[in-house]
Amino acid sequence: MRIPDWGTADWTWTSSFFVQDTWTRERLTLQGALRYDRAWSYSPAALSGTNTAAPQLGLDGIAFPRTPSVDAFNDITPRFGVAYDVFGTGKTALKFSAGRYLGAATNGGPYTRNNPANRIVNSVTRGWTDSNNNRVVDCDLSILTANGECRALTGNSLNFGGLSGNITPVNPDTLTGWGRA
Repeated sequence: MRIPDWGTADWTWTSSFFVQDTWTRERLTLQGALRYDRAWSYSPAALSGTNTAAPQLGLDGIAFPRTPSVDAFNDITPRFGVAYDVFGTGKTALKFSAGRYLGAATNGGPYTRNNPANRIVNSVTRGWTDSNNNRVVDCDLSILTANGECRALTGNSLNFGGLSGNITPVNPDTLTGWGRA
């Protein structure tokens, strides 16, 4: 059984600023750079959940308010490079570079962790036996215990349409800060 038209929506944004400079003296070239990155995300109002009624649960729909997720990850990352023109002709050089590079800020991981729609049990598997061979589920789906041709829901399935029983609350300290991306 599924809550009809269930969806989750998350918006992730990034902004960056980059400065660099290059210094050359004779056959040696040095490069240095700093990059500032900021990433943030949220779940927009009424775009997660469903607007479709779920009569088996007695629901007209489930909508959530705007919910902040990452607010904000900030990073300053250095990059540098060295090039040495071996023969002074500009044709053969030894080069070395290093830098710290961040993972992409995408709709996944910490950027979607706080979406309330992810905490709802929106689908369950329910056994049934078609004892009269009419290929119709002959039971009241809103009753979670065994009735008619349907078996009882068990475990986390008993929370169908409600909060999942095994969701760990999101620690707000994991959704903000420097050096976390």
